[in-house]
Amino acid sequence: MRKNFILRLSFMIACSLSLHSCHTEDFQDEISRQSTEKGKLKAFEDFEKRIHTSLSAREGAEDSYAYPFAETLYQVFEKNPEYKKSFQEVFGEVDFGIASQTFGEAEKLVYFPILKNGKLNYILSCAINEKRTDAYYKILEAGEVKEYENVINTFANYYSTISNPTARNEPTYYVDEIVLTWNDPIPWWWYMTYGGANTPVTFPGPSGGSVSVPNPQTHPIGGINNGNDPCGKTKNLMQKQEIKDVVNDLKNHLNSGTGGEKGWRLNKSGPPTPTTENSAHSVNFGDPSTMNGGYHNHTGTKVDMFSANDIDTLLEIVRYQDIGYTENGFLGMVAPNGIHYVMYFNGNHTDLPPSGTFSETDLEILKIKQYRNQGRLLSDTSGIYCNAQTGKLNSTGLEKIFMDSLKAMGLSNKVILQRIDNDGIKTIKQNNDGTIDAVPCV
Repeated sequence: MRKNFILRLSFMIACSLSLHSCHTEDFQDEISRQSTEKGKLKAFEDFEKRIHTSLSAREGAEDSYAYPFAETLYQVFEKNPEYKKSFQEVFGEVDFGIASQTFGEAEKLVYFPILKNGKLNYILSCAINEKRTDAYYKILEAGEVKEYENVINTFANYYSTISNPTARNEPTYYVDEIVLTWNDPIPWWWYMTYGGANTPVTFPGPSGGSVSVPNPQTHPIGGINNGNDPCGKTKNLMQKQEIKDVVNDLKNHLNSGTGGEKGWRLNKSGPPTPTTENSAHSVNFGDPSTMNGGYHNHTGTKVDMFSANDIDTLLEIVRYQDIGYTENGFLGMVAPNGIHYVMYFNGNHTDLPPSGTFSETDLEILKIKQYRNQGRLLSDTSGIYCNAQTGKLNSTGLEKIFMDSLKAMGLSNKVILQRIDNDGIKTIKQNNDGTIDAVPCV
């Protein structure tokens, strides 16, 4: 029985193009034994002949491009057993029995889920060029698309209706179809965007053409259920006793009437330690190379959102994380009236701006811009950004200031912001028109 889940998406993503392949030592022998002749990928050629004949004029998901994507990857797995083994150890098993519907006109795009230990572990994004000579398979990463959490949630909802789900590991014309709909055209260059952990291995196609696939040897071990996505990361953080203790201490500090800011270092080794250089509106976290993260409070008398200096501190904490594990670095903040945020860097070490990019003068200017931005939003009469009764910015107003600061620092889409409040964790996204959305975590 087909299962259809409706989700509205709008994809407008700007990425750079990189088509180079990374042939790792384990796979080189297999690659060298195969033909490098360029031609159409046979699964797509045969599929399109079938659907263009009158005999194949059927309704339903059996005409989905999920089939040639599945058949092509299946053949790569069969011809390259060492790669298949490594792929499944790191990512899991692709469930060929369920996919999104087909996107695109000349070029095509389909999503497949990847299961590990009976749970959704990753989403595999699959694309084919117009000439049907090059297929691209990549792991969909947190932050790559605005609706990442919604994509994950929709596939997760499908599996929530199934007891003990297992991956269907052979291609089939008849797939359960998750329907994801959007209004904007699909940018072809995004399909081929690789870099860092997503640098691919490229194999010759089974019968001509080429197939670029995720490289399990360069991708950090993680996955949706291992807590390395932003939602899972924050859920895990909030469950740790040391984080609970730090947050409670900062809230008690706010309620004590003492005033000023206070901070805590979450150290790579040993328990959390308090910051020792604190002032009315700043803390000094000290050596970032010995930290995984930090927490501090804002006072309710200035801007109750991460400052440019806080963002710069996050960058330095991330810089000293192990290569491939930038997501381990974080910074948290609490403020009066239940305000609580956490942020992470969204990228690899190569995506970080050089150390010292932002001088003290730069950061001071950015701080002044935040104050002015707050004043402007407080005078807005639409009710979108501030609470008329309290005369304070609401969460949308604070998040707008944060996004504007990222833009001024050249870091748009490079920092993930999450809000923690009474009804759960939400990932904060800014739309193309500048409006703010808070996407709940499952």
